[in-house]
Amino acid sequence: MTLHPPARPERLLFDLCRVAPPRGERGELRLSGGIESLRRLEALAIRHGVQGLVYSRLVDRLTGDEDHAEIREAVEAGLTRLRRRTTFRDMEQDRVLRGLAAAGIDPLVLKGGALRRTVFSPLERTMGDLDILVAPDEVDRALETLHGLGYRSRYPEAARALFREHHHEEELAHPMGFLAEVHWGLTQPGSQIQLDLDGFLARAVRVESPGDPPTRVPCPEDLLVHTVSQIEQEAARGFRRLVDLDRIARTEGLDWGAVGSRAGEAGLAGFLAVSLRLSNLLLGTEAPIPILDGSALSRRARRAVAAFAPVRRLVDDPDSANAVEFHLFRLWCMDAAHRRVWFSEALKGRSDPLHWVWEGHDAPGEANPMGTTGLLFLLKLAVYQSILVVTKLWKHPGGSAGARTGFWLDSGPVYPANESGSTPP
Repeated sequence: MTLHPPARPERLLFDLCRVAPPRGERGELRLSGGIESLRRLEALAIRHGVQGLVYSRLVDRLTGDEDHAEIREAVEAGLTRLRRRTTFRDMEQDRVLRGLAAAGIDPLVLKGGALRRTVFSPLERTMGDLDILVAPDEVDRALETLHGLGYRSRYPEAARALFREHHHEEELAHPMGFLAEVHWGLTQPGSQIQLDLDGFLARAVRVESPGDPPTRVPCPEDLLVHTVSQIEQEAARGFRRLVDLDRIARTEGLDWGAVGSRAGEAGLAGFLAVSLRLSNLLLGTEAPIPILDGSALSRRARRAVAAFAPVRRLVDDPDSANAVEFHLFRLWCMDAAHRRVWFSEALKGRSDPLHWVWEGHDAPGEANPMGTTGLLFLLKLAVYQSILVVTKLWKHPGGSAGARTGFWLDSGPVYPANESGSTPP
């Protein structure tokens, strides 16, 4: 059995993003090759969106290390550049939140904006945009307020009404390069995955730090479930989301029972298991065994997920993925009932009404629906699945490796928590 372990540069990246080295390892810095080696690591960190965390950990490890003086100097220079950008983004986030507060709007800050105020320092968790959640009756006022702060919609006017009906979010851009996304729902209307909007708002907590306006963020359990929903949308191909998941999972007193029930109600039980198992393997994240063992999924689904070699597909360049692989992996992580609905909708040929927006066109008539629905696409899924099965049988001709081969708990647990969610001694 094999986990298809990452190559050395990726392994170093993952080690730097861990809170602590694996048990039994000293965690020495294994960076050889001078500046060229550092540049390869930097490129990986940027691709995975964790450059702030990697720079910070490198500085800590290189302090006082005269053998890596040149590398330390280069890292410190990179950290200085990143600190300047982070300061600008923090100032702009505060300006937006104060402007909304002046308009009588108290938004819920999501994703990176929330994580930077809770489980990361702003320098460790970079963000490209500010995601805020407002009540449906506050949408117009929020957009008008952002307009007054210099933000403009990035999308053609023809898409505005469709956003209200089909997407529940709108992205606006500032000329200085900052982006803000206004959400009035946590998932798309009609999606099989549905997060509890009212519950998120009711359970929100307020965090305060010197010099910053008070910020409303989801409670830790909701923050974790929302992160899993982002992983679902990306088909578990984003390492930064796993780092987010790891840090949230380490929150003292986290209610794993609430996490499991809310994920299940939203239709995310399978994705919760796959996401936390990936984070467990790569980052040592501790979670209850009934989550890490994938029992939320059927035996067949667990076997199918393992056949994708989830660790390796995470390491591979996302640009090398194809739509068939993307959708097939998501399908096996879905609840069985959701999978049946997805197939029914795909067979009918239904597509995203906003497909022309995502393809960069100005009007619906300028593009054809993306080829991810219809009978032909379903046949492609079947062919791809057949290839996976044949490949797996070729590697394991006896066919007796079991449902968990190569990914689930029997292939290398990293000190998971016990059933009650407490940490083992």
